[in-house]
Amino acid sequence: KIAGLLELLACQGMWLRAVRLAYHLQVASHVEQANGWEPLTVPGNATVPGNEKLHAWAAVFEQAFEDCVLNYREERHPLEEGSGMLNNFVSTVTAKFNEDRTG
Repeated sequence: KIAGLLELLACQGMWLRAVRLAYHLQVASHVEQANGWEPLTVPGNATVPGNEKLHAWAAVFEQAFEDCVLNYREERHPLEEGSGMLNNFVSTVTAKFNEDRTG
């Protein structure tokens, strides 16, 4: 959990870059996926999220991180096991993305 919190702190203020990197490392599995599984030399259907979508995703992370930090009221240290800070952040982001997908 400490590693996860350190990763979050490193991303603070750079969510757009973090989201773009995460997409390319975790979602995109092959270079041709960016072109709708067509060879890159063939004009295809671009499937990589554009800047507008990436900015929207980054805004979700930024808001969730800000809310998580501002609303942290426990007397325990945020890195202490069971503090819930990281779980609250993940839950907030997941709920927002699920809400956007269904709504």
